[in-house]
Amino acid sequence: MMTLVDGEDRRLASTLTRASGLFELESPAAGRYRVKAERIGYATTWSDPFDIAAGDTLTIRIDVVVQAISLALLGPRCRRAALRPLPRHALFPAAPRRRPR
Repeated sequence: MMTLVDGEDRRLASTLTRASGLFELESPAAGRYRVKAERIGYATTWSDPFDIAAGDTLTIRIDVVVQAISLALLGPRCRRAALRPLPRHALFPAAPRRRPR
């Protein structure tokens, strides 16, 4: 989740990234902002503050770091569910069928 925040860390807009990692957020007005990147399995990362004028488009790069999630924080019931093997059909979906002509 990519979130645009103002100088007081108020959430102004948010979006998901595309498969390529690209994203687009629209600022409500000219001003000074930061972008916060959050995703399970990665450390929350903030961009450096940046200024944007009305009508401007900026390209910023945010590099995130992998951060393992400790299953110890989950209760014993959740750990069992998380470690249960997936059913075979979840691992090997059926092949697409051809339509008869």
